[in-house]
Amino acid sequence: MPQQPADIYVAVGSNIAPEKNIPAAVQRLRDCAESCTVSTFYRTRPLTRPEQDDYRNGVVWIRASLERDHVERDLLMVIEADLGRVRSGDKHAARPIDLDLAAYAGEGRATWIHPDVLARNFIATPLAALAPGLPLPNGMTAADNATALGRDGLVPDEALTHDLRKLQR
Repeated sequence: MPQQPADIYVAVGSNIAPEKNIPAAVQRLRDCAESCTVSTFYRTRPLTRPEQDDYRNGVVWIRASLERDHVERDLLMVIEADLGRVRSGDKHAARPIDLDLAAYAGEGRATWIHPDVLARNFIATPLAALAPGLPLPNGMTAADNATALGRDGLVPDEALTHDLRKLQR
């Protein structure tokens, strides 16, 4: 039986050439999807490395016939590798691209939510813009969770967002 289309929300971030790497990643996500919608992208300070360049973070919502178990291994990690991401033991290292499965909603309901959605406003806020009513494991909707986390440190990157929205379909 063919896989039914799912709503797949991908957290996208970069602090090495984000103006090049983020559009390349969004284009690759778009190419494998029936539809693609981009949140506002935000400029954010690195969590633990103030000497690093700012990140650009947002969420891309794709509708695609992909099983959750294959999204990270067969899609996200491949795109990261193709765009020069090398994983090291340093989880706070600067990176050309960071793609994380933020949420997966198959058959009309959320079946998986990344724990960072509940704790990091640079993921929660863009996810809430795309799926405000998405129920989360903490009993809140995506919109309520984003409101609770606040918007401190989020600076909209209007130019990048404008360019990325040209890739939507």
